[in-house]
Amino acid sequence: MRTRAADGRGAREPSPAVASRSRADRPEPKEKPRGHVTRAIGFVALILILFLASFSQSAQIVESAARPPESTLEASVRRAAQPVASQSQREVLGGSAAVAAAATPAAAPKLAPQEEPRAELAHEVSTLAALPAPFTPLLPTPPALNLPAKCHAREHTELDGVVVQWGSGHKKADAASCCAACEAHAAGNPGRPCNVWVHCGDEALCGSKLGECWLKHTPDPSEAPSRGGGSRVPWTAGALIPAGGAKSFKLARRWARAAQQRAPLTVLRSAELAVGLRNESGTIELLTPSEGDEADPGLSFTLPLTDPEINLGRGAFLDRTPDGFTHLGDLSLQIAGGPACSSVGPGAIRAQQRGPGGVLTQFKPADGGSALWQHSRPVALVSKRGGGGGEACAAVGVRRELTARRAEAGGGLEMRLEITNRGATPLRLSALGLAMAFDQNFVGRSLPQVAAQASFAEPFLGGGGGYVQVSRATGLGPVLLLTPLGEGSGFEAWRPLRNGEDAMRLDFMYEMSYELMLHSQHYAEGAWRGATPWNPATGATLAPGEARSYGVALHLAPSLQRVEETLLRAGRLVATPLPGPLLALDMSNASLLLDVPWADAQVAQLTPYLAYISPTSRPHLPYISPTSPLHLPRSRSSPRTRPPPCASCRAPRRARAAPLQPRPAGAPPRTLRAARGCATACCPSRGPPTAACGCS
Repeated sequence: MRTRAADGRGAREPSPAVASRSRADRPEPKEKPRGHVTRAIGFVALILILFLASFSQSAQIVESAARPPESTLEASVRRAAQPVASQSQREVLGGSAAVAAAATPAAAPKLAPQEEPRAELAHEVSTLAALPAPFTPLLPTPPALNLPAKCHAREHTELDGVVVQWGSGHKKADAASCCAACEAHAAGNPGRPCNVWVHCGDEALCGSKLGECWLKHTPDPSEAPSRGGGSRVPWTAGALIPAGGAKSFKLARRWARAAQQRAPLTVLRSAELAVGLRNESGTIELLTPSEGDEADPGLSFTLPLTDPEINLGRGAFLDRTPDGFTHLGDLSLQIAGGPACSSVGPGAIRAQQRGPGGVLTQFKPADGGSALWQHSRPVALVSKRGGGGGEACAAVGVRRELTARRAEAGGGLEMRLEITNRGATPLRLSALGLAMAFDQNFVGRSLPQVAAQASFAEPFLGGGGGYVQVSRATGLGPVLLLTPLGEGSGFEAWRPLRNGEDAMRLDFMYEMSYELMLHSQHYAEGAWRGATPWNPATGATLAPGEARSYGVALHLAPSLQRVEETLLRAGRLVATPLPGPLLALDMSNASLLLDVPWADAQVAQLTPYLAYISPTSRPHLPYISPTSPLHLPRSRSSPRTRPPPCASCRAPRRARAAPLQPRPAGAPPRTLRAARGCATACCPSRGPPTAACGCS
């Protein structure tokens, strides 16, 4: 056996005598290993090696056969790229070569660089990446139709619209002739021109309808609704789009729609919103951003008063001018022991026209104040169900005031309702609701119309801290926010209007009509008595001649992502539950992040009570009136310091407080308050407060 020393120099081979002597000195093993096992392992390894070698050679042969012959241009490009690649490699390796040269002793002679011979590659690797195979569609591509581009033809498709020429007696030889007939009809009928044509030209599928040419009209031919499509549909359809293309036509049509909706209204502008008031009743029929949207000038959060583009079938369209439709600004109230009154019932529009009209007051900056303009108008109430009760409803006086604020004052819009008891006896209001007539209607609209015009209204029933969010169906663009205005206007409930309370069609494609309840005692004791409401139901009692004001403020958030920012700007506290709004039974703790609109507010004293949750019992939480003010101590000297614990309080600051029992019926709301500089844990949740802590 040959060995090599550690320094790399070879050692002499030992003589046979020494080798035999060394073998003799070694002890013989007890059992010699069997040789057939070793031979079997070697034989299997040899077979594997031969198999891998033959497979590699076959793969190289297949690769060489599959590679296309290299063209002269590709070979020239490759030869030209090789020196560039070598130069790039030398530049990249230049830093390493400099380091190596610096480490070389100075006495070492510098030799001229010699190019070492490079071994020839066994096979060449191509650097040209082949493009992936084209995607094969699941459905075959329809063949191109030999029709003019202005026809916008689609094979195996039937487009919908109002028929202006029946096809049973109007037959054409081919689709091109049908398209030409539609163009000729449009030239001679400007009132309702043909802009959609449908022709049956498939002999195998049309049967007796072969050659029929139907001419139709649709409000938007660029997005004509389809009645169906597929290989079994025998129709070929198309649309005639005016010059300028679909985009310009869409924009012009939306401008025309916006002008048509604003024509019967009185449009007033504030810093954020443009408001369209109905002349007969003063209700809000248009609510759109003041700056406008160039891409969609017809945007309005409210349901339109009339809209010919909403096709309700048999030539009918949406018309909300008669009695029975709710509008933004309408209200309904329930007199305890008396009738239900509303501004929407039978004869309400006629009663509004007989009464005095609205008064618009414009304010100048020199007048001092934040108001830009104010529109005031009395609201006539009628019995909701008709018949008797008109005298009792007439004893309730209602005045609606719309006030627009200047940009420096927030730029919002305020809607107040002042309710006065004109009678000689006390008046008990057991229910008060404001109609939320927002555009959540999908009936009679195509999907593009829904995306461009419809909205979704979502309430947060947080009492005095609640709000209603109205966002577009696409989730893009500005967001309308409604917040309580003043004390007593807390958002208690969100009631869906039943059949007969609103004349809108209750369809599965309509998100229902709702009213925002500011008082809900009548429903909590009646229709909702089997359920537990989100907020305690309240009512109000008005003495003879007494007036009470309710209202909501309307704000505009630039986008969904800036809703919380807009609420803070409006003076609203924003609460964010962490880790989320749902608490599981196995969770040990949770947090409530409060964003307060006051920069110098001290919120460290707001120590939450612990809620003991079990599957069979409801958690008992301390009752805090939603309309009571939030008592937050302010410390301008050190707003970020934590108040010291009270020495006289035995329980530590973060001690576990026992839960409060539910508030007894009829008991006044309890307001929890911690004095300045005192830890909240010193104020017990049950029992007499600690006097040393200054709790009240």
